[in-house]
Amino acid sequence: MAVLMVFAATIWALGQTTLTNKDIEKMKGGSSGPRPSANQPGGDSALPPVETGGSSGSSASSGSGAMIVKKLLPYKEWDDEYAEYFQSHYNDSALELKPKMIVLHYSRTQDFNTLWWTYINGGTYESKPGHLSTHFVVDRDGTIYQLMPLERRARGTYGVNHVAISIDIIGKNENELLNNHKQMKVAFALVKWLARRYKLGSAAILAHSEVAQGKSLVPDYTDYADKKSPNKYPPGSEPRGPGKSYMFKLRYYLYEPR
Repeated sequence: MAVLMVFAATIWALGQTTLTNKDIEKMKGGSSGPRPSANQPGGDSALPPVETGGSSGSSASSGSGAMIVKKLLPYKEWDDEYAEYFQSHYNDSALELKPKMIVLHYSRTQDFNTLWWTYINGGTYESKPGHLSTHFVVDRDGTIYQLMPLERRARGTYGVNHVAISIDIIGKNENELLNNHKQMKVAFALVKWLARRYKLGSAAILAHSEVAQGKSLVPDYTDYADKKSPNKYPPGSEPRGPGKSYMFKLRYYLYEPR
């Protein structure tokens, strides 16, 4: 799955370039053939599996069983809100993301639409109105939704929003995630593609519950706004997993000896 996604993404990144059979075999074999760069022009146009379509929800299939749908949140409307948030919590009002980690969550919702409207409608967070967000959502049927550009900071993982790509997986608990094998394969392949793109090691692939442990586990954890609990999640917080079983499977998939 991961090889197919990288292969398709490479074809998209190359545009009109003519590929020879030799080029294709190199990419299938995972050699040092051409791959999309995190800094290349076009940015998210290199996302797997192929063309992502428009923000209205158009989609494209790679033929590999996975589908990605670009369904962007109205993040530009939240610029002022987000700049204030990042200044308050991270002492940095910049909205540009330079990823240093990937953080996974389960959504605690039954379906994608519920999560989508939760983000759109916003709510009261830390006594202020605001909007949460995530970069990707993996639905129960294996569809991948992209909600934020990868070069843009999202507000999905308290403590590391300034450095993290956030991924939500639709499910109410870890057991639902573990029992949905198609969804798991797609989520793992997405994480693997992102980890390769940004050259991230195993320590940079985290569950929300792991981030909650704060600086003792995640040195990049930062919170200038919370004077009572600046180095880890406040008591009573309920991070949205996934748990040890899911993360063990993911890490084995990503970094097992070849």
